[in-house]
This record gives sequence, structure tokens and C-alpha cells, in this order.
Amino acid sequence: MKNKIEFLFMFILVTLNAYLLGGVVSGTLLIVFISIFITSIIFTRITKRNIDVHVILPKEDIMKEDFLEVKVEIKNKSILPTSIIEIDFIKDDIFTFDDSNVFRFTLESRKSKVITMKYYQLFRGKGTIGIDDIKIGDYFGISSIYIDGFDNKKEITVLPVIFPIDINSDIVKKLTSSMRLVSSDYYINFSNIEIEPGYEFRQYVPGDSLNRINWKKFSKNRELLVRKNDNIIAINKKAIIMNPYIAIEKKDRRMIENKILKTVLSLAFVLLDRNIDVEIYIFENDLWTIYEIREMEDINIIQNKFVEYQFIHRFDEGDIKKSLEKLVVEIDSISITANIDAFIENIDYIFKLSEVENEVVWVKNSNDQLNYDVTLERNLWVLKEDYQFYNLF
Repeated sequence: MKNKIEFLFMFILVTLNAYLLGGVVSGTLLIVFISIFITSIIFTRITKRNIDVHVILPKEDIMKEDFLEVKVEIKNKSILPTSIIEIDFIKDDIFTFDDSNVFRFTLESRKSKVITMKYYQLFRGKGTIGIDDIKIGDYFGISSIYIDGFDNKKEITVLPVIFPIDINSDIVKKLTSSMRLVSSDYYINFSNIEIEPGYEFRQYVPGDSLNRINWKKFSKNRELLVRKNDNIIAINKKAIIMNPYIAIEKKDRRMIENKILKTVLSLAFVLLDRNIDVEIYIFENDLWTIYEIREMEDINIIQNKFVEYQFIHRFDEGDIKKSLEKLVVEIDSISITANIDAFIENIDYIFKLSEVENEVVWVKNSNDQLNYDVTLERNLWVLKEDYQFYNLF
């Protein structure tokens, strides 16, 4: 724009000079000035016809990783160097970049250049990646000519990604430290007991042979160590409950929503990796829907569902209580929430009536302050900005 203003100003001065003063010199100066501008445009168009553009877009339509790459290869086949080439990458609010989305450069004769843009996931949803436009300016920088004739954009569905959780972290140890065994006539819980191959800790079931019991281990642990019985079913399962209510400022909502969904998926993944089946409880259409996670394909399905999941932003404490009263969970669970005070109070009341345990993970916003009265009678896990879980006592 600055070059255009300067050129226009100079053109007016030269024209006024030729008009007011007249003479051969003034007329020649005006003709030369106009000729240079026309020649610049002609050479720019010639150069444009000798520029090859090849845009490499991702093959996939779904973004599961942290970033996707868009590459642009530009080759100058002309004997002339180019003036400034400008590539403007599409900017979508669900993506972010390392730097600016605009690149400017020149190309020497018979040279090529590859520009790579990394699109980093910022939020879930559907967005567009690719090239907004490519243009080449004339040699005076006064005007630009657009280069077209190539595939330049693609719509991408962005899934919440799974972040790594250390299997030796405190939260994983806590969630995997116990299991439940059940048969038709007994129910037992135990934690962190060394089990010899071929044996399992459980109560005696009528019909068991006394020869099946490891009496040495029994005397030490006060539980029978019995050889495995096909009639005994091991329930190695956890429930993950996602609180749908979010009461934070609008500017932070999408970020917190993304963190909640990523936390649900990541905990499900690490539990599944430890051979623990998962039930994910999602509140939708005024009911709790249960999604069974028994293999990686089940996680992929829930990832796709999370793309368009709608959290609830307008509610009161009564709404939270009513929704949790509809919740029926018969296995140990982990609750994921962004609203800590009201949620803990109500969900603790629900689980107080049952024998199952419930851990709470608070997905914390940077501006949130914790009411420590809530944590006096329970453990609380906090997920902070570094995607690490911290235990508050």
C-alpha cells in the first residue's frame, strides 16, 4: 500500500510538471515513467506464466495428532528472477501456527523453494487448512497478480487428542491398584497382593477342593489363595464420568472443553493399556449414556463423537444435582469436571450410598481458585496446564 501511494504521488508530480512546464524534457520524463510501469507489469506476467506451484495437502480428513503439515513447492522456470512472492495460508480459529501465516520471498532464475506450514490443534471441531492465495508483485511493488490453478484447501475434522500419562504416575497407580472378583454368591475386594501364577485371592466357594488352596499364603494374608476357577469372573473395569456443566468465562470455554475431553480419552487409553475395561458416562439428551471401551477401536469411536459434543453453560446447582440423581454406577469410577465445588458436593452424596469408590479429577482453569473446604474429606486430583495430575489432600 505504501508503494502504491508513493507511485501515485510521483505520477501526479510528473504529470503536473509536464502539464505546467511543458517542453520535451517533461514530456519525455512522463513517457519514461509510464513505460517503466507498463514494462514492469509485462515482465511480471511473463514470470507468472513460468512459475509452477504444487500444494501438498494431508491425505487424511481427520486430525488425530498434534499437528498437520501443508507444503507448497514453487519453481521459477523463467530466466528472470521473480519479484516478491507472497503465500497466505488459511487461518482458522481451531488451529494455531508457530509464527505468521504469511510468507514472502523471491526466487532466482531456475530455482525452486518449498514452504512448510504446520497446523497445530487448538480446539476440536471442523476447520479448513491450505492456501488462501498466492500472489506475485511487480518489480516496483505497486501491484500484484494472483497465481491460481491448483488445489489449495481441505476441510479437516479435528479430534481431541490423547496425551501421554506415565504408567508409573500416582494417579495410574491409584486407579489400577485394586480389582473386584465376583461370582453368583460372593463379592470381594483386594489391593496390591502378590499372586502366584495359577492362583487368585478370593473367598472359598462350595465345591472347591481343599487341595486347591495355598495354605502358606493363606496364613500370611488371611485370604484364601485358590487355584483359578472358570466359574469366577474377574471384573477389571472402571467408569469415567464426564461432568457436562461448565461455568467459566466464554473466552476460556473451548480450551477447557478440549482439556476435559482429552482427559477422558487419555485416562480411558491408559486404563485400557493396563487391561482394564472402561465405561464412559456422557450426559446427553437429559440422560446418562454409557459407552463401553474394550479395545482401541472403541476409543476411536468416542473420539469422533466428542468432535460435536455440546457442553452445558447455562445451569444452576439444582441442575447438577438432578442430573447426578439419574446416575447409576456400580463400579469404581473417576469423575472429570471443571466445576469443582458444587460437583464434588453432589457426586459425593450419590456415591456415599454405595460401596464403590469415586476419584475426582479437576480440570483446572488458570484463573480458578479452589475452595479447600471441599477437599477435607476426600482426595482430589488436579490436572494443570502442563497436563500432569497432582493430588491434593
